[in-house]
Amino acid sequence: MKLLLIGIAALPLAVSVVAGQSPEPNPLVLFVIATPFVALSLGALWMMYLSTRYEKKPLPILLLAMFVPFSFLWYYFGRVRPGKLRRNHH
Repeated sequence: MKLLLIGIAALPLAVSVVAGQSPEPNPLVLFVIATPFVALSLGALWMMYLSTRYEKKPLPILLLAMFVPFSFLWYYFGRVRPGKLRRNHH
């Protein structure tokens, strides 16, 4: 829940940067703006990789990763961490 609130709080800053009205070029502010977007991208890629590798039917998980922000957190806490993901041990 806290991560969602941080993402919502960073959204107006991100919109102002995209609109060309960026705040002062402070590295801390730019870091706060960029962090949720980097986490979204890397988390979605990680989720797509694991779903194509280990899921029997990866298409629903792939669609979830592409269209639902921060769905990789659900995937980690709901599928990967509890050990519900089928692993192929060779």
